Amino acid sequence: MTVKLLLLKSGEDVVADVQEMIVPDGEEKRVFGYYLDVPHRVKLVADVPKDGTTQHRTRIQMIPWLPLSKDRTIPIPSDWVITIVNPHDEVRDMFNKRLEEINEAEATSTDEQPESVDSD
Repeated sequence: MTVKLLLLKSGEDVVADVQEMIVPDGEEKRVFGYYLDVPHRVKLVADVPKDGTTQHRTRIQMIPWLPLSKDRTIPIPSDWVITIVNPHDEVRDMFNKRLEEINEAEATSTDEQPESVDSD
């Protein structure tokens, strides 16, 4: 697994398990795009204190990217990616925890599927 943080042309920061989409280009191979497994949008949110103090706290917010898609892995063309970097440990750990939760939920929902019954 390769957890990376991508900055997209849209300005979004997306964390995901990233795989390269490679196509032949003559004798060379070229990265055509990326497969993002369980991508999540990441942003810093400032918590403004209500007591009038000027000391702001920030927290990391992680929400599913393309939450209305039922696909787990989402392809994205390389020309939509501005840069790919390693995330801070805290972001990577948050993503790994989220990935574990998703994997457990998928395993549970697969285990709980009722058996099909033939009816005439």
